[in-house]
Amino acid sequence: MRCSISLPSLAGIISIMLILSIGSIAGTGFETSYFLSNGLNYDRSNVLAYYVYEIGLRRANFSYSSAVGLVLSSVSATLMLTGNAIVKKINGKGLF
Repeated sequence: MRCSISLPSLAGIISIMLILSIGSIAGTGFETSYFLSNGLNYDRSNVLAYYVYEIGLRRANFSYSSAVGLVLSSVSATLMLTGNAIVKKINGKGLF
């Protein structure tokens, strides 16, 4: 018995993975930036998630840190909804 998987049968999985990966573009690399940064490379290794951590927990500016985190989450949600709309127009089915 031979079973083959073709590209059209994987279109749904490819669409879902594309939508989820588009949504995670804005939230990249906190762990890498946190563990590998030091005084010498801090200017080059800083990412938005690490900036939120730095402002919120180390400098105790909770309101500003919450606002930056909210904007970051809003950008991620907007990217994900846009990706879902594009996939719906191309494929006919989206994630939601």
